[in-house]
Amino acid sequence: YCTPNGHVFFLADVQGESYLYDTTMDPSKTRKICGGGAQFSDVVFDKEGKIAVIQASSPTSPGELRLINIEPYAESIIVRPNADFFLTHPTASLEKRVITRGRLEIESRLLKPPGFDSNIKYPLILDIHGGPHGAFYDSFNAMQQILATAGYLVLCVNPRGSSTYGVEFLKAVIGDWGGEDYLDILAAVDDTCTEPYVDTSRLGLHGYSYGGFMSSWIVGQDNRFKAAVVGAPC
Repeated sequence: YCTPNGHVFFLADVQGESYLYDTTMDPSKTRKICGGGAQFSDVVFDKEGKIAVIQASSPTSPGELRLINIEPYAESIIVRPNADFFLTHPTASLEKRVITRGRLEIESRLLKPPGFDSNIKYPLILDIHGGPHGAFYDSFNAMQQILATAGYLVLCVNPRGSSTYGVEFLKAVIGDWGGEDYLDILAAVDDTCTEPYVDTSRLGLHGYSYGGFMSSWIVGQDNRFKAAVVGAPC
């Protein structure tokens, strides 16, 4: 959205999180207005560019509308249709994990069941996104929530090739499906399995499209997983 005084507002995604930015013809004056901890799918403005309404999803909310006052900044949630439901049906909690492979940092999101107890061992399901240039966000994923609220840990890895981590990270998977991307994913699994609350005898995995390819590739390379659901593989 371009304001009468030459400002341009836009949404952008960075490392699986969404933000609202303000920029001008001088890119050095680009500033972050709000965001983080959620995925933004749409935004509208009033005609003066002083107020915005953002459609957002977060790990604890499948959808809500946020009212943003640009200057001075203020934010409030004006619509959260599922708030009453989630008072009695708590969502999974989300923990971010980062490992380093070579020069790259590989980020994962680990969903934990409601009422998580680190003294209990939980089965773990590895979820693999499509693309390969998809990405897991700080957002509400219904399938992952169903699994996590049923008592599973759900590990969601953004290996090289995932979007929102920069162009070079995105391009690193080209010509190497099942190579370093595969090693990124398994390294994240190895790291998570060092936690005492992971039952390493009960591991499963799932993926669709590129995730289906990677799921079928993994079970052909590694025998630690007891079950796999392979969707739309290449």
